[in-house]
Amino acid sequence: MLKLDPLFSEGMILQREKPAAIWGKGKDGERVRVSCREASAETTVQGGRWLVHLPPMEAGGPFELEAESAGVIRRVTDVWYGDVWLAGGQSNMEMQLKSTLDGLEEANRVHEPRLRLYEIPPVNYDDGQEHAGSWRQAVQGNAAKFSAVAYYFAREIVRTQNIPVGIISCSKGATFASCWVDEKTLKDDPVLRIYWDEYIEQIRGLDLERYFEEDRQFNEQAIEYYRRLDEGVPAEQLKPLRWPPPIGPRYFLRPCGMYESMLKKAMPYALKGFLYYQGEADAFRSQMYERMMKMLVSAWRRDWRDPSLPFLFVQLSNFGCMGDEDGEGLALQREAQWHASQSIPGAAMAVSIDCGDIADIHPQNKRPVGERLALLARERVYGEPVDGSGPTLEFSRTDGDHAVLRFVHDGGGLAAGGGRLQGFELADENEQYVPAVAVIASPDTILVRSDRLRKPVYVRYGWRNWTDANLFGGTGLPASPFRARLGPN
Repeated sequence: MLKLDPLFSEGMILQREKPAAIWGKGKDGERVRVSCREASAETTVQGGRWLVHLPPMEAGGPFELEAESAGVIRRVTDVWYGDVWLAGGQSNMEMQLKSTLDGLEEANRVHEPRLRLYEIPPVNYDDGQEHAGSWRQAVQGNAAKFSAVAYYFAREIVRTQNIPVGIISCSKGATFASCWVDEKTLKDDPVLRIYWDEYIEQIRGLDLERYFEEDRQFNEQAIEYYRRLDEGVPAEQLKPLRWPPPIGPRYFLRPCGMYESMLKKAMPYALKGFLYYQGEADAFRSQMYERMMKMLVSAWRRDWRDPSLPFLFVQLSNFGCMGDEDGEGLALQREAQWHASQSIPGAAMAVSIDCGDIADIHPQNKRPVGERLALLARERVYGEPVDGSGPTLEFSRTDGDHAVLRFVHDGGGLAAGGGRLQGFELADENEQYVPAVAVIASPDTILVRSDRLRKPVYVRYGWRNWTDANLFGGTGLPASPFRARLGPN
């Protein structure tokens, strides 16, 4: 009857220097004893479940973990202590290493057994079955299906901190942020509960029998579609998959759905922090996204019982939005993400504006994204003397017909990524923007002017879905797009 949760399996990495929660199932009333590294903890099974906390341990391994109850013993070998990060979000976090630029070559040559990943099974709804994943090492032939962003992040942390690193991968393509929070938290927010209310309205009067049959047919088609994609069949040779799936209680995009069917499976596994790459699906409501991010981060920290857990996330990359290159939908979303990074304690944002693909919302250039997240972690979490941020506007003012912009995090001097600076615009009081010429006047200062404006009032940079913006710091990190009202001279 004694069972360990599938997370606690061969090759696992437990979080160092924190109490390690270990849980599973058993027979009510029976005692369970869990031991590892000469430490142990005991509890009694209640409601068919049990949970203990082992005391904090230093990094190291391999060890053996043992759970015993009523004479039944479960042993887990090759257990290590190191740092564990949960990687969540939608398709750009889910994107596998083999599908990225040079990723298959990387997967075929990597040998980093201290880097391990556990994928939370991508289950759309609670079907009453136990879906088990497994811990996999980043070794040749084994890492191809790792989250590419999480892999490149973890690879840098293993190498720079010289510790084992575990990734709990928990992402699902196309999902909204509202899919990843609990029902009470979402419904209690007077602004964000619109996501819940809209869903309830969509399923009002739903014919469940018809819905379940349509859902069954869709899943059969989807399984076959993705199986053939995984075999290497080009998407253009396949019959298009119906989208969206039928909306109902098994709809994976329903509010709080992924929280229930995936995220809860990882709670409360002790963590070092969170990685997050999401936002494309929520760009249609960018005005709410900062509030949503605050709620999500707060809820996750609450669920893991640690209000100080770092939250490192990715700002959306360049994308042509299917022909709407000059639109501002993604620009507004990037701005919302920037504000979230400034208003959420313990959060930090990796800029990826230069990693995009004009024709694909899933750009293949994932290595710099993961490495920039790692650089933020090295600075903010591990205390290394590195700067994980690109140029950031500190203040701006007018000077005659010029705008004067001063930056911090310039990393030894501002630079243009190829040729002259691009992506700057100025506007008058009516906020009618015109292209502007920008020049680097000093290591931390840029002058911007336009012959079409005598006295600029506003400035913006990289304010397009797809932008040619190319401002970098001396360390090679890009500046985030921004807009600002200019101060007086």
